Amino acid sequence: MSELLNPELVLESLNRLDDVLAGENATRGNLELSLHIDRIECFTDGHVKMKLCRLGPLPHCIEFMKHNSSKPEGEEQSDMLDGPPEHQATPRRRAKLRVESIGPEGKELESAAAFATDPERFTGIGPEWFEEIEFDVPHEKHWYQIYASEVFHRRQEKELSYAKLAKEFDVTPPTVRAAVEYYLDTHPDAKDNVKLQCGGKRPPKYDLSKIGPEARVLWESRWSKLKLAEKYGCSPPTIDKALEWSYAQDGLSMPTKEELQKAIATRARKLLDEEKSLEEISDIMDCSDVTARRYLKMSFEAEGKTMPDLRRKSAGT
Repeated sequence: MSELLNPELVLESLNRLDDVLAGENATRGNLELSLHIDRIECFTDGHVKMKLCRLGPLPHCIEFMKHNSSKPEGEEQSDMLDGPPEHQATPRRRAKLRVESIGPEGKELESAAAFATDPERFTGIGPEWFEEIEFDVPHEKHWYQIYASEVFHRRQEKELSYAKLAKEFDVTPPTVRAAVEYYLDTHPDAKDNVKLQCGGKRPPKYDLSKIGPEARVLWESRWSKLKLAEKYGCSPPTIDKALEWSYAQDGLSMPTKEELQKAIATRARKLLDEEKSLEEISDIMDCSDVTARRYLKMSFEAEGKTMPDLRRKSAGT
């Protein structure tokens, strides 16, 4: 017994653990830790329970105590009946550690390895020889959690959009949005007072009454909506609204493209009936003589007639 409880052996074992952990041999480190740690229980919420055996430095002493234990066989298993919890797997024997090539202590290490891989190695030892340590694994915080306060207060101070905040902090807009939302979730009394229009800067609104009447006249004289948009510095949809507004003032609906062409053809035919020449008609309608001829042809075809030769109607003939 005096040899088993030799303080020098205990001190040597503890010093060996310190040296092994400071080294780079993972297998040897695993072996030494297995002499001290009975089990480690990990939970989904990051909580950890680690059970240590104070007799770890003296594995031979453990074997002696197990063989000379006065506990009845049924009582020996009482600890196992109380735990582990049902959701945990039954401990199984670990694979044998390959330590035969580690220095002159090869045979001694082989014996220690066989002991360390036995899941029942501490069975029969009284609870006074164990110590349980509990701790929680720290959760790694994300960027939006770390900088939530800084991002939130910067947004309130300068009334910045998420896009501008993202550019300032060199992250993406969803990341700064997550930072603001996280700050609000963790500070129930806080409120985001920044109210910005979604979708970026809005284009200026146009007074349809100022451009509608003139745009209608130009459109009826065959100006395209794109050309009208360039003239008024707006978009074609705005021209559409201006034209609809102008026709609505007269109780009319905006004509379709076919209806507009028919109206232009009727106007060209009226000018022809007033004995205007082809050149005069094209000048009045602000189009080429080819276009004027096309509209006149449409008017005659609508009546089922053949368009006459208009060359005699040319100016100076």
